Amino acid sequence: MDAFTSGARIGSYEVVDRLGAGGMGEVYRARDTRLGRTVAIKVIRSGADPELLHRLDREARTASALNHPNIVHIYDVGETAGSGGTHYVVMELVEGETLRRRLRSGPLPVRELLDLGAQLADGLAKAHLAGIVHRDLKPENLMVTADGVLKILDFGLAKIVAAPFKDIDVRETLSRHGTQAGTLMGTLEYMSPEQASGRTVDHRTDQFSLGLILHEMATGRPAFRRDTPAQVIAAVIERDPEPLGRLRRDVPAALEALVTRCLQKDPERRFAKTQEVASELAALAGRARSGPVTEAVSVEVLPPASPSSAAGIYHVQTGPHVRSYDETELVALIRRGKLTGVELVRQGDEERWRPLFESRIYRREVPISGDPRDAARVRLLRGVAGHFSGFIITAVAMYAIQGHLPFWLAIWGAVLAMQTLSVAPAAWTLLRRRRAAAVGAAPAPPPARQLEPQPSAAGAASTAAQEAGRVRALIKQRGGSGAPGLLAEVDGILKLTAELAARQADLEEQISDRERAALAAAVAEARARLQRADLAQDRRLFERQIEVLQGREEAIAKAARVLERLRVRRDVAEQQLKQLRLDLTRGAARDLDVPELSSRLQFIRYEVDAREEVDEIGADPRS
Repeated sequence: MDAFTSGARIGSYEVVDRLGAGGMGEVYRARDTRLGRTVAIKVIRSGADPELLHRLDREARTASALNHPNIVHIYDVGETAGSGGTHYVVMELVEGETLRRRLRSGPLPVRELLDLGAQLADGLAKAHLAGIVHRDLKPENLMVTADGVLKILDFGLAKIVAAPFKDIDVRETLSRHGTQAGTLMGTLEYMSPEQASGRTVDHRTDQFSLGLILHEMATGRPAFRRDTPAQVIAAVIERDPEPLGRLRRDVPAALEALVTRCLQKDPERRFAKTQEVASELAALAGRARSGPVTEAVSVEVLPPASPSSAAGIYHVQTGPHVRSYDETELVALIRRGKLTGVELVRQGDEERWRPLFESRIYRREVPISGDPRDAARVRLLRGVAGHFSGFIITAVAMYAIQGHLPFWLAIWGAVLAMQTLSVAPAAWTLLRRRRAAAVGAAPAPPPARQLEPQPSAAGAASTAAQEAGRVRALIKQRGGSGAPGLLAEVDGILKLTAELAARQADLEEQISDRERAALAAAVAEARARLQRADLAQDRRLFERQIEVLQGREEAIAKAARVLERLRVRRDVAEQQLKQLRLDLTRGAARDLDVPELSSRLQFIRYEVDAREEVDEIGADPRS
């Protein structure tokens, strides 16, 4: 598509100047020659898919029927004459700046945040009443005029991206044709979980994006900012944003509750109607709504999840049986010790099972002063010990009363013996680790070869170590009776971080391009020798050499996968340390009790403890 110069004609519109480039084309300031008004024209790039152009035309015509002060009005859609006609959308010209530009200076004042949020929700409520879902809300699509009026742009417009997860910016708009289930449309950092999963979306997907925008206006940074698009998608689907109350003290509790409800992973737990969101925000901002006003709905307390809601159900595997519980039942079982943490659990319709001790509920309910895996093993052993104590007391009582032991006690004893055998591996692991700790040795074997860390690993470890050191200084300054235990946790993190950096450097050296090239050359030379060999003894020798080299190739591939896990673990730990340091620096953690701080430190320690990942390699790939 050639750029239009000043004076060029697009239909009945005369181009004045170029305003910029959007996701699907270029935007021009133009004059309507029929009505004499100044408008903005978005010219769609050539080569767009005809099916998408048809959908854009249909949705733009539908959106043009919206008449609301917070929605940019669409005046016209059309196509220039000729076989290679240009598609364009004519809309209201808004003079101002995008919300993205306004957020560059940091978080917004609470009053401005509430005012802009109320306007945004009011415009969305109007669109949703008309059956229109935006699907791509983000600060780049929101304009703020000099008078403080917010305008929503680009209803129904999305950028075509052929390969959604390769070499893209997480703030780009993604689209695949259509809006049915199985397609991906929107901007990664502002997608709802159902969008990121390719499921069918409705007006509640805009509520999730609205919650993310409110969160960003309050904190000054996106809630799901990550290093790679894949990490962003995973965070949107699995992670909960940090509560606003922890990040900013002056945020009203009602606003925090509203944002929390908008950001529920299950759409059923969000608002049934966007008018409810608009009414609540209007009340908080002290402004009247532009559209029809409905009764305000309190968002101080989230409504209980429906029993049929899949996302609120936890499936727990204990032995060969799988039982389902809601969150309240699961919490009660954990508190009573019926679930120890070693069980496998998955939530709702998730596909991946994981240990219960990794879940958010377990970390919240069980104070952990060490490795969470060891804490789960201790609870398991305590449960068996309780059964054993009950067995002994009952046996003594029955013998004292009856003068003999009843038959059913033998059955109880057999069951208890089977339980004891089942927990023997956990007891052995705890004993081995405590013996190793007593002599100051790590349970993992020492690396076969000590290497100096590569610059990338050393730099990353240095960053994490610096963050841990700052956290340690803040905890020491904070003081209190629990400070020594917290400082010991930080020291453990520092030790494991150094080990993680050394292991990562070792793996990087083993799978370096130089090593791969040397291995490829050795394989090629061995194959050439095998083809030239005449004697059977020589052929067997070269075949054995090729087998060994192929095994090394497999080991290098496995090491590369483990290295990627180590990098992710390092990144997660580093971000957690930064967040903890921020909380301590701003005083947000002064009201946190020692178990909460200890739990957060233990989560970080678990992330940097990568012995199990390294052990999966089985052997040094060079051996």
